[in-house]
Amino acid sequence: KEIKRTISHHIFGATKRKSITRPNRRGIEGIKGKKKYKNVINCILDTSGSMCGDFEKVLSFIFQNDIHINLIQIDTEVKMVEDIKTKRDLQKVVIHGLGGTTLQPAVEYIINPKNKLHSFNNVILTDGYCDVLNFTEIHGKTLILTTAQAPKYSDPKGKVKCIHIDLEQSLRGK
Repeated sequence: KEIKRTISHHIFGATKRKSITRPNRRGIEGIKGKKKYKNVINCILDTSGSMCGDFEKVLSFIFQNDIHINLIQIDTEVKMVEDIKTKRDLQKVVIHGLGGTTLQPAVEYIINPKNKLHSFNNVILTDGYCDVLNFTEIHGKTLILTTAQAPKYSDPKGKVKCIHIDLEQSLRGK
């Protein structure tokens, strides 16, 4: 419950914009309707050897039907960047990596304006066994979902939240 609440409030929020394409539902002329747009998030997936076997369980925590995910796979360097729009796209994801763990290059990849990912909120899926993360340059909010321990990070703006997931307990609860 805490993860769903945090993701919906801390990361997604509400994005409804005025639009002419969808009329007012009451049929009143001159009032524009509101059209809901998909939310876009950046998801950094730790594909190191210590995360082996936990990918499907961890990815199931963040996927919902009304979001667009920029999935960044990283072990010691950025291996793959994919756009995931549907559940079918998520099932077709091939995991690359299974080496060491250094997540800071993925944070720097998001910060780089050439990649056009710096304006979105971020979710990091990791086991916590990684380097010290530096979020001083990041614009949006960041949520870290960890399975083993909380990673060390520097966050001068106070926009990073960390939640520990107990995989065994979540499997027993289902």
